[in-house]
Amino acid sequence: MAWQTIAGDLTSADGATLTITPLTARTWRLFGLFRTNLTTSAVVTVTLYDNPSTLVFTDTMSTMVAGYGQVVLDAGQDYTADYCVIEIDDATNPDTFINVPLAYAGPGWLPGTGLAWQTTFGRDSQVDEVRSKGGQEYPTHWWSRRRWDIFLAGVNASEVWTEAMELDRISRFGRNVLFVPDVTSATLAYEMLLGRLEVVSDVSYVDGIVDYFTWRFRVRERL
Repeated sequence: MAWQTIAGDLTSADGATLTITPLTARTWRLFGLFRTNLTTSAVVTVTLYDNPSTLVFTDTMSTMVAGYGQVVLDAGQDYTADYCVIEIDDATNPDTFINVPLAYAGPGWLPGTGLAWQTTFGRDSQVDEVRSKGGQEYPTHWWSRRRWDIFLAGVNASEVWTEAMELDRISRFGRNVLFVPDVTSATLAYEMLLGRLEVVSDVSYVDGIVDYFTWRFRVRERL
């Protein structure tokens, strides 16, 4: 659900806190906020606790990039904790409130074999074009969203049902998937996206290899 502080409340804009409390302790590794109104000066801190207040992990998310409205954090390993606190400090936000339409906090799958070179990325958009008799163009941009077409050429047999097919199953309910192409990338805040996963081709065997499979899927940014 979209989450927003009170409009005009400068105190909230100077230190909003989002607390995520699952029913039981769970595994956490990846965290992200998406399509936000945060400025490039925003500082977002993630902290994991065991009940009632035992510190498990804390770190700061990536720097906000203008035009993308998203920040992300890879904790570097799995942590088990009772709840997660995301603190947002954006005192100079001209909106005087903080808006977070989409968020992710939870586990992550790092495939044993990374993305194949056939993986591509780009954008979809809707732009209405009006062209005058003199050739002048007047485009009206309605929306655009980023897209990754992912090819995994070496899915290990141990990952097929617990990871790949589980993503397939969950995505068919319309749930969002966080895709981070490279957790070590210097341009991570540009690259990652949260959105719908669409299977492009079924999981298939690799010729002559029993323990490895291929899989193609697409992730489109959720607007």
